[in-house]
Amino acid sequence: MANAFRHHVWIIDTASATNLVNAAEGLIAFDSVRWVVQAAGVATDRAEIADGDGNVIWEAVNEGGTAQFEVESFSPVMVRGLRVPTLDRGKLYLYHSANRL
Repeated sequence: MANAFRHHVWIIDTASATNLVNAAEGLIAFDSVRWVVQAAGVATDRAEIADGDGNVIWEAVNEGGTAQFEVESFSPVMVRGLRVPTLDRGKLYLYHSANRL
């Protein structure tokens, strides 16, 4: 599956050092992240989300190894541009109430 951008959730399965969403498209607000590490996960698997300038705004490490569900909810984070520079395994789900502000 390729990255999928749906109304309330973006599903990211491919890391990219370049922007998945460009800063010129406006602010992006999201309020929770779910990282699903597949059954073949290992303890060193990492995932990172960065803004359009490459500043890491969320990161996680699969400390337990094997399959893992990492869920984090927070006050809405607003970024200009979005990239996922590191996604060793699995999929990231970014949830938001509106695509762009």
